[in-house]
Amino acid sequence: MSSIAPLASREISDALKAKGVEMLDAPVSGGEPKAIDGTLSVMVGGDKAIFDKYYDLMKADGGFRGAYRRYRRRQRHKTG
Repeated sequence: MSSIAPLASREISDALKAKGVEMLDAPVSGGEPKAIDGTLSVMVGGDKAIFDKYYDLMKADGGFRGAYRRYRRRQRHKTG
């Protein structure tokens, strides 16, 4: 989980995929106040099958409150 720009995430994902490594894009939202009270939000993007495969692991990380979103290449133009 991180808060990096969408283009950086896509570039990392492409490099990992070329090596046979799975990746989900999971930006974290809420800043320090939400981190302190344990209510950060995580928006997960990527392949749904990979999301389903690792969902229990993400839930185990302190009460996962994320939402799945399918990553689309057109997001590359967004800033982050």
